[in-house]
Amino acid sequence: MTDVDGSLGERAASVATFFLIEHGRLHAAAVGGDENSYQDGLLGGLTDDQLRARPGGLNSIAFLLWHDTRFEDVVVNRLLRGAPEVLSSGGWAGRLGVETRHLGTGMSDDDATGFGDRVDLAGLLAYRAAVGRETRAWVETGGLDTIPERPDIAARMADAADEVTGAESWMPALWSAMSGLELLVVPVLTHGFVHVGEARVTRSRLVGPGR
Repeated sequence: MTDVDGSLGERAASVATFFLIEHGRLHAAAVGGDENSYQDGLLGGLTDDQLRARPGGLNSIAFLLWHDTRFEDVVVNRLLRGAPEVLSSGGWAGRLGVETRHLGTGMSDDDATGFGDRVDLAGLLAYRAAVGRETRAWVETGGLDTIPERPDIAARMADAADEVTGAESWMPALWSAMSGLELLVVPVLTHGFVHVGEARVTRSRLVGPGR
């Protein structure tokens, strides 16, 4: 199958190269190999209490890491691969100290605060690393060649009531409007960088500007 931009295989290869570079910046250097990791710069020098804090009502860094990681896990594994999420396949739910599986969009202030208070931070960072490594391994071994041009979002989200709450019910419709490659780039990279910026604002309110 071809289109005006060339073969889908050529597009996938270009997107894979771009994706791995930008994905490496979002994750820890130990995951993506980027010594200028935004995650490492964000977390450097912060205490556990600061990772849980919500200065001025801003979202906590712990919550934002969870939110971004859940998006990546659901989109890459459930929607694009049609595979179990890392949260399930790795038994992470029991290691995180929280029962929720949902993505965090539209979470109330009380729920967001409660999440930050309860989540096991070491477990959260380990879960995030596991998701990042799984994504990279899939992309590096040609996974983008296997994505449908238009994934069947409705079918793959049919049993995802715990992931998509009422506040998030608009997201499957948005995702259904995207091609497979767009679905990889927009919810994982674009969404990730937006919330890195948000997390840096939270950090700046706690300790001053960082990189």
